[in-house]
Amino acid sequence: MCHIGYCPICRENGLVLTKHHKWRRAVWGKNKKKNGKVIWICRPCHDKVEQEITFRENQLLHQHPEIYIETLNEFLRSGYASNSRNQI
Repeated sequence: MCHIGYCPICRENGLVLTKHHKWRRAVWGKNKKKNGKVIWICRPCHDKVEQEITFRENQLLHQHPEIYIETLNEFLRSGYASNSRNQI
């Protein structure tokens, strides 16, 4: 779903806008009550925001490798099925 309008990031008007969840669905889930807050931004800004978020997440994992190792070990112990992201 897209709209034409003003992008609050680049401050351009008349752009095709895409829906961006303020809280990443991959992390915070798809529950509309919990994660229904969205903003409408243009595709170039959307891509830049996602790229920067991914960069910062990777920085955190680099600073705290125990998060990665702990997650991997949980999967190794119990398997993928019991650790589905949809349960979060």
